[in-house]
Amino acid sequence: MFPAPGGDVFQKSTRENDDEQELKWAAIERLPTYDRLRKGILKQTLDVGKTNYHEVDIVHLGLQDRKQILENILKVVEEDDEKLFRRLRDRIDRMTLLLGPPGSGKTTLLKALAGVLDKDLRVNGRISYCGHELSDFIPQRTCAYISQHDIHHGEWTVRETLDFAGRCLGVGTRYELLTELSRHEKDAGIKSHPEIDAFMKAIAIEGQESSLVTDYVLKILGMDICADIMVGDEMRRGISGGQKKLLTIGEMLVGPAKVFFMDEISTGLDSSTTFQIVKFMRQMVHIMDVTMIISLLQPAPETYNLFDDIILLSEGKVVYQEHLSNFPVGQQLFDDLGVPYDKSKAHPAALVTEKYGISNMELLKACLSREWLLMKRHSFLYIFKTFQITVMSIITFTVFFRTEMKTGQIADGGKFYGALFFSLIKMMFNGTAELGLTVSRLPVFFKQRDSLFYPAWAFALPIWLLKIPLSFVESLIWITLTYYTIRFAPDASSFFCQFLVFFTLNLSALSLFRFVAALGRTQVVVNTFATFTMLIVFVLGGFIVAKGARRPSWLSMRSPKLGVSDDLRPWMRWGYYISPMTYGHNAVAVNEFLDDRWNTPNNDTRFSEPTVGKVLLKERSISCKKNAALGDSRSVISDDGKSKKKKRTQWSSASSAPITGGIVMDARNTNNSSIVEAKKSGMVLPFQPLSLAFNHINYYVDMPAEMKAQGVDETRLQFLRDVSGAFRPGVLTALVGVSGAGKKEGKQKAILKCKRTYSEGVLSCLILLPHLISEVLLCTSAYPPEKS
Repeated sequence: MFPAPGGDVFQKSTRENDDEQELKWAAIERLPTYDRLRKGILKQTLDVGKTNYHEVDIVHLGLQDRKQILENILKVVEEDDEKLFRRLRDRIDRMTLLLGPPGSGKTTLLKALAGVLDKDLRVNGRISYCGHELSDFIPQRTCAYISQHDIHHGEWTVRETLDFAGRCLGVGTRYELLTELSRHEKDAGIKSHPEIDAFMKAIAIEGQESSLVTDYVLKILGMDICADIMVGDEMRRGISGGQKKLLTIGEMLVGPAKVFFMDEISTGLDSSTTFQIVKFMRQMVHIMDVTMIISLLQPAPETYNLFDDIILLSEGKVVYQEHLSNFPVGQQLFDDLGVPYDKSKAHPAALVTEKYGISNMELLKACLSREWLLMKRHSFLYIFKTFQITVMSIITFTVFFRTEMKTGQIADGGKFYGALFFSLIKMMFNGTAELGLTVSRLPVFFKQRDSLFYPAWAFALPIWLLKIPLSFVESLIWITLTYYTIRFAPDASSFFCQFLVFFTLNLSALSLFRFVAALGRTQVVVNTFATFTMLIVFVLGGFIVAKGARRPSWLSMRSPKLGVSDDLRPWMRWGYYISPMTYGHNAVAVNEFLDDRWNTPNNDTRFSEPTVGKVLLKERSISCKKNAALGDSRSVISDDGKSKKKKRTQWSSASSAPITGGIVMDARNTNNSSIVEAKKSGMVLPFQPLSLAFNHINYYVDMPAEMKAQGVDETRLQFLRDVSGAFRPGVLTALVGVSGAGKKEGKQKAILKCKRTYSEGVLSCLILLPHLISEVLLCTSAYPPEKS
């Protein structure tokens, strides 16, 4: 039998206990305090009607044991409400209604009492709890401000939401109080009721993933019927609006707070639902011995009658407050308030002085389990991401099936640079899903952070830790399917080095997008920030806009106009150093081009590097040492300022065949001037400049049959007669003449394309460098050209 309400629960046992129960109690009392507070006795009714007592472990209560404890504890709630309230009328805990029109200051008053006002507001006056100023304790842990907005994880169930809140908020001073109570009971020989003893011990143990307090609050709020239903959101079907409001309240009730300030909890609810919620709140106030102030807009009469006290606000002032002097307890309260409160009378456990309810390690464990649960609820997203990167990997390596990936020459580096850059982009873009996920979680994070559930690091660190295996798998899939099919460096060390770079870059991308989402907070702003961030990261990452001293030679070969140096400007350098693509690009480039197959000797005298691989790296100012791959190469001087003092080796002069007779043009002495002109313009030549000289060229073809039929006796038709000249580097020569003058035949002779032709004379050294039009050759029909 439970003792009558209002009686002494922990009175000396007058019931008859059998020997078995006495032995169990005696065994528990002999245990150390730590173990004694984790053991209890529950009554069990067997099928034959016999009553049996069995010992239970409070930390690992079974489902049936928890249900039995709650049913016995909550029998009081099932009694007639009026009878219950008459018995509790002399108690000092009361429920107050705060009324006022919009803009009257209800929210400001509640936030001021809860100590959660904005920092930029000026506050006058004094607020004290048990004589202590707000600065003497942690008001957010002593009391709880409950907003009118219902912000929860839609993927969680009602029970999971309350379990996490209770785990983070902790048990307060329940354990210390229970320890002291247990010691007094043992000294006085008092045996409490088994179910009450088990209940008090169960709610005093912190760090449990599922606590009996959750079941207790669910039962009190009448939400046990929807405990295992998803909360729901705009995209998920879940509980009703009234149940979400009860969940918002219950999220704070599972903690140790004893004062509750509820702001507009009827927003969006009908009068019937509001009545049911306030009714539950009234029962909790009198059963759980808490203080509660609730602000409502236009409550129904039946809802209004549930409150004990009324406060009316208008324009920031209290215009009416119902007096309590009609009751003896009210008169005593006014008398007590007339005298300053003596701090020494306050119990040390009345006010909370610790910022968080559990230790840092327990907070980390709780947030890890929270993040793991959210990831399981979003399992389709992560499975789809894995499938997506697998498909993209297959498409990527099929592109290179028919692509010849030659190595060993400077011109071969372009395709490898492009393949590496595309892989880096894929690793970066695969983290964009974090934008939406982070934005959806931010409202819950801000609410729980402000309520001191956990600090910011406890929210961010588990997300980063649990993303490591996902990044590992995605990077492994990509590099396994693409590395050898694209034909990167074949040795195992290069494979694992590139895998490590992709893995770290993917983690960096996830963190970068989470940071952008935290800055933007709303989806529209986040998308704008993310677009700008990706633009900076990709463009200034060292590939699109290179930091090298000169444009890559393999790029200049395709279009000579691109050979002009286009380095990062000084005001753009910050983007180069903050971009994760920079370090990833440098690392994979060093890993690839320092492989043995790129150790082909460099025969191009324009570059001082000994091997082709080092030439490709130095073109982009990338260090040629593997241990400096992730850093910036500062040994390479850029093409401004001091770089002009660094001289390269002179190009070797072009060789030309000796020219005798005819028109002699000095082509051998033009190299130095052309080099100077090329250096002044900043052009990087993809070839060695040479000269073309031709002397006394005569060009014949077989006589056409039509001309023979007209009586022409010659066997050959001559197009060029004694033509001599030279083409020099740095000089653009225009060959002009009337139709039929022999321009085409002259060019065909120069490039050796015509078949069944006859030629006389000397032709040597074919390479042209178009630069300036300074000479014009006039060619007349079948006669040597004249220089003009």
